[in-house]
Amino acid sequence: MSYASIEYSPAEGRPYFLYQFIEATQVWRFTSRAGDWTSAGSGGDTITWEAAAVAHGDVVQTSEIERGRLELTWPLSHPFARRFLAPLGNTPTSLTIFRGHEQVLGETVAHWKGRVVGAEVEGQRIILHAESVFSTLRRAGVRAKYQRLCRHALYGRGCGLDIALHWQSDVITIVAANAVTIPQAAEMPDGWFRGGALRANTSETIEWLKFTLEGVGERTHGYAFEDTAF
Repeated sequence: MSYASIEYSPAEGRPYFLYQFIEATQVWRFTSRAGDWTSAGSGGDTITWEAAAVAHGDVVQTSEIERGRLELTWPLSHPFARRFLAPLGNTPTSLTIFRGHEQVLGETVAHWKGRVVGAEVEGQRIILHAESVFSTLRRAGVRAKYQRLCRHALYGRGCGLDIALHWQSDVITIVAANAVTIPQAAEMPDGWFRGGALRANTSETIEWLKFTLEGVGERTHGYAFEDTAF
């Protein structure tokens, strides 16, 4: 007798569920069976599933994101469920539910996969809310990052400004390590050179550096070239 034959039978199924939660390097495993359950891992090691009074709602296959959510019910006193009553961190907690039958304990299939998105107390129960991994894939992705008034790097590809129209020619008085001193830069408003480039007579780039403009009090990324005299 196999899992498939029991699953398709009208009355022989005696299903049980395994719940695996993963958050970064931490893993929690629970089972809906009356007692703890052990299974063989992929590397030959033994995996222990802790018995818990946990149940979940019906798994629905739908194209609507909100209807693709799943609720898990826990006792109010369960320590694992109570940790989700606090604000969730930035690290997501994934959930995989495996389904098996008592007649073939060694055979399970992945029944549902998603992540925990919230929790609430309802009477003497804690309800964990989880959304399907497919709901996450259907959600709109991260939008393009914009700067003030423009999404392109200053003078970079896609920028409408011509760098040749904004050059300021001055004399470098001091070059010490990664600091370049240009006294005339102090005559310009604060922030004038932010995002700009430092260019000398030759076009061979030596390295990126941070240069300090004397009297301006800011650091700006720019190019350093072999010839440092304008």
